[in-house]
Amino acid sequence: MTLLIGTTACGGGGGSSSPPPAPPAPPANSSPTVAAINDRSVGVGDTATVAVGVSDSNAGDTHTIAASAEAACLADLEVSGTTLTITGLVAGTTTVSVTATDSSGSANATSAAVTFDLTVEPPQVPDWALPRAAPAAVDIGPCPASRVLDHVFTDAAVQSAVLVGDGQVIAERYAAGYDIGSLGTSWSVAKSFYSAAIGIAIDRGDIESLDQPASVFIHEWAGTNKESITVRNLLEMRAGLPNPDVFTQANQTQFAVAQGLNREPGTTFLYSNITSQLFEPLLRRATGLDAHEWLARTVLEPIGIDRDAIGMWFDPTGVQPLTYCCLDMRPDDFARFGWLFANGGLWDSEQVVSADYVEQSLAARVGYYGLQWWVMNTAYFSDSTPDIDVSAAHGFQGQHIYVWREGRVVLVVLTEYDHDIEQGYVLSLTNFPSTCAARNDCPDSTGEDVPSFDEWTLLNRLAGLR
Repeated sequence: MTLLIGTTACGGGGGSSSPPPAPPAPPANSSPTVAAINDRSVGVGDTATVAVGVSDSNAGDTHTIAASAEAACLADLEVSGTTLTITGLVAGTTTVSVTATDSSGSANATSAAVTFDLTVEPPQVPDWALPRAAPAAVDIGPCPASRVLDHVFTDAAVQSAVLVGDGQVIAERYAAGYDIGSLGTSWSVAKSFYSAAIGIAIDRGDIESLDQPASVFIHEWAGTNKESITVRNLLEMRAGLPNPDVFTQANQTQFAVAQGLNREPGTTFLYSNITSQLFEPLLRRATGLDAHEWLARTVLEPIGIDRDAIGMWFDPTGVQPLTYCCLDMRPDDFARFGWLFANGGLWDSEQVVSADYVEQSLAARVGYYGLQWWVMNTAYFSDSTPDIDVSAAHGFQGQHIYVWREGRVVLVVLTEYDHDIEQGYVLSLTNFPSTCAARNDCPDSTGEDVPSFDEWTLLNRLAGLR
């Protein structure tokens, strides 16, 4: 008899057979695996998508994807199915981790993390805009910069916020429907612009000094009890003039010139729109140019603001510039002006306004007011002393330019603005710079006004930049 070892007998000779061994069963609850992801880049304000590949030996499993960034402030990460959508928020580089979890939710069902580097690039901007840079390029952390904007946007009426470091925009954010080119309005922020225009008139000798009597130019005051009011008194809001409603007057310069004293000039501070409207005849008579033309030639154009791209408001006469309010400009335009003052009046290599005038403008002349600038000091905060020295141009319903000279930082904040440029820029009861809808503060509004952000918290967050 023949023995058959390790094989099967052929034919029907009564031999036995064994089936081939089965493949090993997959281990229970094996973890999924995320495929490698290449490094990615996205611009601030732009989006990019990443298809996340997942493999799993448990056939038929579905997976939940999770993603997180080491610096969560740089980008918003949103997962839908196996697609990761990245939206750039602030320029910089961070590491993103991605994991997958199978649908069973049982033990060992989550993959090891796969990481990739994400670079958020500064946004591409038009030629007229300020240069853009990552916060790190000016030694500012991206997350402290983002926290400043996060706080500003706790105000639901904000249209735009632009943060400048060393003359470059390092963080920016816009409400839905607005962008870098959207005009905002200044309201009383314009006072600081026209103060600079007066400073340049002094620098050039058109006005003798801050202490020259304004009646040299406002000749209607000659021989009256207003004859001794100085240019400095006007700029410091200590002219002794009241603050009646000028906004609804037909001839606002005439109305301002005609106001009588209600206290001794040079003594008490009283914020007064008519006092700032007196810059209109002052500049026109001192320089021979109307206030808009003088401002454009001496301030706006030297710092790169295109007068054809902005709106400059007139009173209802249609010929007299408003100098207590009302310049319509893009956020970068306001930021240029803020940076001019943060940089001591110097733009590139040109001294646009003297360093001395800048110094006097941003310092408290009386309490918490300079030369048409607010000084955010202990008096401003009712005996609480901030950690940093910030001066600000403030406007009605939430327009701001914050200047922190020591930190070389400027922040512009504008409220959502509604104005059809086809209506032009002559003030009337039906054509005016309207920010009231965003604030829920129009005559027909109901309910509570929309509050602004807290300025004490803002200064603390600005201090955290350096």
